Amino acid sequence: MVSTTVLHGGDLVDGQGTDPQQGVDIVVEGGTVREIIPSRPADTYAAVDEIVDAAGMLVIPGLINNHTHGTAYGPLFPSGHEGLRHEQVLANLDRHLLEGTTTVLCVDGFVTAEALASTDEAHPVNVRLASCNTPACLEAATIADGGGLTEA
Repeated sequence: MVSTTVLHGGDLVDGQGTDPQQGVDIVVEGGTVREIIPSRPADTYAAVDEIVDAAGMLVIPGLINNHTHGTAYGPLFPSGHEGLRHEQVLANLDRHLLEGTTTVLCVDGFVTAEALASTDEAHPVNVRLASCNTPACLEAATIADGGGLTEA
């Protein structure tokens, strides 16, 4: 069952460079923003699971960092350097989340789909991947460092 949350009466910063929208309600269904509307009385939302009073607060949903390293389990950097301990990857993701980032693009290059899925299961930040798993990239990584590369 998908839950619905209303962020009620907040001031929205939408990331488009405009002034904050004052006094809006943001309806979130299953983790996705479905509607942004001028604030209305909270009792009109009888069918929602949770209402969060956001009056006097800035709401900044869904910041994306499109260039990160050390945010997925697996080799680091385009050189395929030895990966970080899982605890450090999770600490890096915690830092992004505390800064308001909800999605990161890990550009480490040789992270496998399995390692990405494992990272995604372990943390609420959405981790996406930019990959360079071509023979030429693998050869260059092996020459440059390659300390984190395995058969996988």
